Amino acid sequence: MAAPPPLHGSSPPRRHRSLAILAVGALACGAAAFGALEARPSARPAGAAAPPTTIPAAGAELPSWFTDAKLGIFIHWGVYSVPAWAPVGSYAEWYWLFSSLPIFPQYQHHLDTYGPEVRYDDFIPQFTAERWDPTDWIDLIGASGAKYWVFTTKHHDGFELWPSSSTDRNSVELGPKRDLVGDLMEANEGSGLKAGLYYSIPEWFNPAPVPARYSDMYDGLNEIFETFDHPFDPYEPDAPPLPYTGYKPISDYATGQVIPDVTELVDRYHPSILWCDIGGDPDYFQSQRLIDHFKADGATAHPEGVVVNNRCGLPGDYDTPEYQPVPDAPARYFEATRGLGSSFGFNRNEQLDDYLTDDQVIRTLIDTVAAGGNLLLDIGPEADGTIPQVMRDRLLALGAWLDVNGDAIYATEPGPATGSCTQRSTISRDGTVNIIELGRPADELRIEPDITLGPDARVTLLGGDGAPLDTRVADGRLVVSLPEGAPDGSSSAYVLRITDATAAVRVGTSAPDCDPEPTPTTTPATPGTPPTAGGSATPGAARPVAGRPTYAG
Repeated sequence: MAAPPPLHGSSPPRRHRSLAILAVGALACGAAAFGALEARPSARPAGAAAPPTTIPAAGAELPSWFTDAKLGIFIHWGVYSVPAWAPVGSYAEWYWLFSSLPIFPQYQHHLDTYGPEVRYDDFIPQFTAERWDPTDWIDLIGASGAKYWVFTTKHHDGFELWPSSSTDRNSVELGPKRDLVGDLMEANEGSGLKAGLYYSIPEWFNPAPVPARYSDMYDGLNEIFETFDHPFDPYEPDAPPLPYTGYKPISDYATGQVIPDVTELVDRYHPSILWCDIGGDPDYFQSQRLIDHFKADGATAHPEGVVVNNRCGLPGDYDTPEYQPVPDAPARYFEATRGLGSSFGFNRNEQLDDYLTDDQVIRTLIDTVAAGGNLLLDIGPEADGTIPQVMRDRLLALGAWLDVNGDAIYATEPGPATGSCTQRSTISRDGTVNIIELGRPADELRIEPDITLGPDARVTLLGGDGAPLDTRVADGRLVVSLPEGAPDGSSSAYVLRITDATAAVRVGTSAPDCDPEPTPTTTPATPGTPPTAGGSATPGAARPVAGRPTYAG
């Protein structure tokens, strides 16, 4: 078996290199033993000035369209959509890195499936988008009930989906031979959806130089981004470096690529959301300058406001927990993100049972909103541009539920603590209390929060006929009589609306520790052996995935 390639030649020896690779292994294999390892924001080089430490409070200075939206759709699409393979529980969009290192199952999968002569960049001509209909994508996102989307313009493999002036490693010069970002932005016009653009700041194998003082800017898992200074042949360790297809030589990675790339994305497409990934030293990448440029463009293009996430090297406007449990008491506004399965990019190894069910998708949104955040739910199209049917079905089911029950989701704040495993609550802008019961309740529903009804209080069922429901008080709690039959689109969760009522409000989830049904587990894989999934789905929450890093989507 081939040895790992030499480390980054232009940098001093990396610290804790084996720890970084083992941490990546936790991500690749879903090893529970590494579940506590999380990527951390970038470390500063010695002597560098500290970045601003002020972090906006929950909801501070965020435009109302963003905090009212509650649901966005993430789209991971690129060259990695061609091999589209990972062990269940791992990220398929990390295929190039994992297939390059013999300690991971992707290495053997690549050898068995494609042979040692096929390089990752050989997949570029197969990334064709020949069946892509951007208008269909926008229509589907709208039908899901989402109010915005975020599109990957460049992932960690460095392939850019617009005609970048900094590199020919892009979708106009290679692969689809079209401006994918531009075409999606054009299709979005008039849709009412806000558009966001994702950009990975570092790349795994970009050969552009980085000054020595910034050669050790990453900690933990993210050290992998400064391990290699060129692509290599994983099956011939003594072979010369492989070409970085489309690369145009530059004297510095930040000033030659990252800074002009982000500036160009803002100037050309005017996004409402700038969604960076991984981050890096804010001085080297001039993070504040880029954010200021984005905000200045937004002041003209989008006077209603724009937002930037917390992965550009600075705290940004909001946090982005990734495949993490819903925070109980978030310090500030958050946008939870995850895929419909265990990967962001399309993973052909995932079967139907590996995806969230309709109920799980709906309840993941409910839990996130009840905790005070947004959900950025990912889909991974195939290389030809088609969206797998299971993903379409899940988005349409979510949209059908929101068509009936959206008043309890959009433009709401966390409601009173319920103390229940099956109840969540939100409060609408007009003060209406929304009680969300997961699943079909019995003929009567006991409202767990301590709610005081006013003289004109009314309790109605969303999706019902609008008639007030009969209520009584038992043991100090409000009990509501429910009509027979389920409203169309509400079988996953019922919503009672209570007007002219007061209740104590707290930010955070309101469910106690419950004994869930067994969740699917991921068995740690040994090299060359894919992990196996077992167990049954938890009905009330998204299943946990071991070893998920916060900063490495």
